Amino acid sequence: MIISALVFALCIALGVFLFRIALRSRPHASTIQEWNTRRSLVNLEAVALLIDPTEEQYLKSQLPAELFRDIQRKRAALARRCIYQVSTNAALVLHLADTVAAGSDRETAAAARELSHLAIRVRMNAMSAVFWLWLKWLWPAADIRVHLQSRDYRNLVDKMFPWLEQTQNLSSSQSRIAGSVES
Repeated sequence: MIISALVFALCIALGVFLFRIALRSRPHASTIQEWNTRRSLVNLEAVALLIDPTEEQYLKSQLPAELFRDIQRKRAALARRCIYQVSTNAALVLHLADTVAAGSDRETAAAARELSHLAIRVRMNAMSAVFWLWLKWLWPAADIRVHLQSRDYRNLVDKMFPWLEQTQNLSSSQSRIAGSVES
């Protein structure tokens, strides 16, 4: 009975946490230049090592308990900051894609919508991972697994750059056309 109440309370807390983060204002990038200046580079391989259960078991077996808990808290905090950056990058992509989709042709708008859907998935996954990292920070010796779908983020990045080039070529040709009309 107590365990089910605890699980229920944890689910409620997770829901409130995700809802709060989802409603928080997201960063804006209306142009490609803003995207380039506001985005953060994130080393996903380093993040994967920070949340790797094998690495955690190795450290647990090699370090005294107090030192292990201290290091685990630092690892969880660093991973959390990196995943916040992943979430922020996804929010920037989401805003940029929404901006481009509003004033583009059908093909570009469809690509922007696809990018938006992927950015939403990355953002939701990042929020979930951040929640589990908070738990890992609170209870560093507990066996808490953090599942980060880095494949979605890599897919977002892989689709983002060709899409940016296409959008940039489209906007530069539109500005050349507008410039020739004004002359």
